[in-house]
Amino acid sequence: MGERKMLLIIFCFYSCLSNCAAFLVGTARIGARPRSTIDTTLAHDDSGWLTLYRSLDLSILGSSTLSDPSQSPTGCAKTASSDDDVNFGLTDDEFRSWILNELRIENPGLYDTYPHVFQKASDCITRWRQRYRGNHLLWKRLFKRDRVVKEVIEAIPIVDAVDQWVREQQQHEATSRQLVGHRPAQNITVVDLCSGKGYLSMILSEYLPRDGGTSGSTVQKFVLVDKAWPMCHAELRPHHINWDHVYGNRSSSSSSSSNAPSGMSNNTYFTTWPIPLHTSKQDIKQPATIRQLQKRFGASDNNNNGPVLILGVHLCGTLSIQAIKLFQNIPNAKMIVLKPCCLPPMVYANRQENFEVGKYLIPTADVCSNGRFHGKTWKGP
Repeated sequence: MGERKMLLIIFCFYSCLSNCAAFLVGTARIGARPRSTIDTTLAHDDSGWLTLYRSLDLSILGSSTLSDPSQSPTGCAKTASSDDDVNFGLTDDEFRSWILNELRIENPGLYDTYPHVFQKASDCITRWRQRYRGNHLLWKRLFKRDRVVKEVIEAIPIVDAVDQWVREQQQHEATSRQLVGHRPAQNITVVDLCSGKGYLSMILSEYLPRDGGTSGSTVQKFVLVDKAWPMCHAELRPHHINWDHVYGNRSSSSSSSSNAPSGMSNNTYFTTWPIPLHTSKQDIKQPATIRQLQKRFGASDNNNNGPVLILGVHLCGTLSIQAIKLFQNIPNAKMIVLKPCCLPPMVYANRQENFEVGKYLIPTADVCSNGRFHGKTWKGP
């Protein structure tokens, strides 16, 4: 599957929509290699620059409503008034119904667009709960209702896009196999930039097809890139992201897995993820990091140069530019899904600089802004 795809998801607030759209158009004008859309709008302006947008109704992204458990479509008798109630007060089936309802009420318009993804996402979160049963402190630290709902709502269109790409890749390989005979499947690597705890990859690990079978390639691993992870084998410190949900010792009641990498104990949560999660401490603002990631995922280290998918959610300021540079510099990076957050600060425009991506220049005066988000509120022009 030779084509590469860039999916830009406009997922912002109206107060800065015009500036954010300008930034997205600017970043989309860097197509040094052929690209095509996932399933939506493909537009060329008068200069022939390529602009890609996901077909999302922006009106569905502007409101959030606190959930009322009594509105549950499943008729669940119990309600969850706190995280502790969710930990202990509900069966798995009741929890699944409750979290699905929380997600649906938080953004009903998005639910109408992706009902099947919402349903499967609630199944994924329920499996997280099952995984950490018996480890109350870890689950309580990982599962905060507002945080999880926010992360999942943001992830829904991206989960759908990645799932589509993987299935299309498998279908393409199956068709090629029928035409030309045996064709070896490739291992796909997903790079989750600025991952935080890794909620997006955690959902995808549970969500994506786990066995290509006769269909071919599958995702082999997720690489969770964030500067706040501890170094490998380093002591966990207060300023680090706690990685116990990935590498911590699991309770004896959890199921085991036989696909642990070399040196990884079978008694850790690492072995329980359907598709393994690997953490990587990297600061993608540093040029050396981009070069290191390019070498890692574009060379023989990447399991025979299999396809790489790059995900970037809530990338603030210039981090989106860095993500695009990474995409440009890894030939086997087949798709980037980018959801920018706030715009770059005015300091770049005041210095009259340009953002340079490959051979393209983006005037900073066109995309920088004094404002930024505080929670869900835009503070600025």
